Amino acid sequence: MSASPPTVTPPDAGDPQHRYLVAFLVSMGAGLCTAIGAAAVRFGSLQNPEFLALSMALAAGVMLHVSYVEILPESVHSFEAYWPGPAGAKRAYLTATLVFFGGILLTWLLDAFVHWFQMKVMGEDGPHDHHAPPRIPSGDAFAASPALVSPNGSPRQRARTGSEQLLTTTDESVSVATAEAGGAGAPVAKDEEIRLTDAAGHVVLPNSPLSAEARAKLMRTGLITAIAIGLHNLPEGLASFVAMAHSTGSGLPLAVAIAIHNIPEGICVAVPVLYATGSRWKAFLAGTLSGITEPIGAAIGWAVLGNVSEESLHVVYGVLFALVAGIMVYISLVELLPTAFAQLPNRPKYVSAALFGGVAIMAASLVLFAMAG
Repeated sequence: MSASPPTVTPPDAGDPQHRYLVAFLVSMGAGLCTAIGAAAVRFGSLQNPEFLALSMALAAGVMLHVSYVEILPESVHSFEAYWPGPAGAKRAYLTATLVFFGGILLTWLLDAFVHWFQMKVMGEDGPHDHHAPPRIPSGDAFAASPALVSPNGSPRQRARTGSEQLLTTTDESVSVATAEAGGAGAPVAKDEEIRLTDAAGHVVLPNSPLSAEARAKLMRTGLITAIAIGLHNLPEGLASFVAMAHSTGSGLPLAVAIAIHNIPEGICVAVPVLYATGSRWKAFLAGTLSGITEPIGAAIGWAVLGNVSEESLHVVYGVLFALVAGIMVYISLVELLPTAFAQLPNRPKYVSAALFGGVAIMAASLVLFAMAG
């Protein structure tokens, strides 16, 4: 009795180039959601541990479920279609698994390069977790917003844990910073409309008087954080494009999850630039540009899928799907979840609930699209 041919989920109907265009635009929209975070630096509502932790955990839940339930199996099916027969099925499963771990290794190497780059450029004052807020050097006198924190512990210890905890700013810290920087008579930045508030409603002033050295260090912190986030958004752009180009059912929820966790990333870039320059526009621009690499990753995916023959499309999809699954699993388990738990160390159940909420959202989305199709 001959083996039945593998069941391969076909790409959504329609012109492939039209699907690729839509996938590119969706990926670009998800990447540029860093602009929402960059625009929100004036408001305290998004600058708190709860928002950062729950958004990261929710995104991790979506990414983990879609990676294991949808994307990795699609890789196996694509390889099976390229290598038909019983021997081909075994070869397909092995290949998909190896490429999956190749995606994890690739992302780990990128992560290692980002940490090396930060240490090379910033030294001990560099931020060691691009998803957590950048660190304010404790030797400089200026106030911190709730999204910009200097935690206790050595930089190497934070580098090992891969997370930084948000702290709360009080009026006392603002007045101390102002006094140390020159007292009440010291000049302030020209943009006096800038105001940030902490969770308790205390006003925090980014235009507090700073030394030129402190402002330069903050500006450098913001720019290095933007580069780090930009490098990590590159594979996310590829992931959302490939998933969206193949199926709206898996691609759209994945793009939404990426968009959600891009919002606090925009905050992490914009806040140090805001404090360094006193300019909301420059802070917004820096935060927005940190997401520009996501459409670049999507463009790479478009270039690959748009220039392969019909015969090779199955193996290309197989490789891309397995790579994307590995990338998403790494980002979820190594980047998003540790950051989420670090922000709410006393309320891990909230993080767990958000994680499973993301899983449920992704599962419901796949079920609805399957029933509708």
